[in-house]
Amino acid sequence: MSDKYQEYLNKPYHRVFVFDSEDKTGYAYHAFILEFPGCVTDGKSIEDANKILLRVMESWIDAAISMGQSIPKPLTPIKSSRLWNLVESV
Repeated sequence: MSDKYQEYLNKPYHRVFVFDSEDKTGYAYHAFILEFPGCVTDGKSIEDANKILLRVMESWIDAAISMGQSIPKPLTPIKSSRLWNLVESV
């Protein structure tokens, strides 16, 4: 992880993880950042998806800055004691 983006990565952006019980690819945990359109990935576990999501966030931030776009602020925090909440697709 680059120190260049650490300020953004430490902010309370909303990470959403969705488990797809019917996924046949082995990457059943889908993850995205609500505030960053198109910032999506998937992983074999929630931990794997989160690790990859951090790298995708860096790329998203880098691309936005390169195009002269501002980085969105985090949405109003959700009161939760967890870093993430998992939902299952239906």
